[in-house]
Amino acid sequence: MSAITHERGVNATLVKLYIRDRFGEEGVKKVSARLNPDSREMFFNVVSNKWFPVELMNEIYEALDREFGKENPDLYRDYGRFEVDRSIKGFLKFLVRNLMSVEQLLKRTQAFWKNYHKGGVLETSSIWEDKGLKHVTVSIEKFNLYPKVCSELEGFMEGLVLRTGASNVSIEEKSCIHKGDKNCSWEVSWK
Repeated sequence: MSAITHERGVNATLVKLYIRDRFGEEGVKKVSARLNPDSREMFFNVVSNKWFPVELMNEIYEALDREFGKENPDLYRDYGRFEVDRSIKGFLKFLVRNLMSVEQLLKRTQAFWKNYHKGGVLETSSIWEDKGLKHVTVSIEKFNLYPKVCSELEGFMEGLVLRTGASNVSIEEKSCIHKGDKNCSWEVSWK
């Protein structure tokens, strides 16, 4: 098991769409001005289904954080919810909302992960119930993306679980590789 080596170009596409949506074309210019030539080239001429070195995406994530993170403490969590809104459309939106449970969605998490990241391993625990809520632990080994991406994943998980029709969704960080832990993990609960 290796750390993440490459990110699918769609990730850069979604970051740029998010910046444009939240901060306008001026925001796109501000973030791109912080990028080195290789990252800037990918940012503006990305091919969504092509793989790019993780270092280029990390530079984009860091530029976004440096430009807008101080004034927007929930920036990355908001970005995660935005990703779900932009990624799940049309028939897929219908499937997730009407035909998939959270349990069925969780069975597909590794396939989702491999579609966007080369390296790292995402795993989910068995689901348990407590006090009327269902719970699962989601963990990622060898997670070497920019540290704030942990918050993005929280927003993504929250948005995805809500799309199934679940309610009372909560995401609680349990461990973080960027804080010295062995992995990144979250307890996800819902009704």
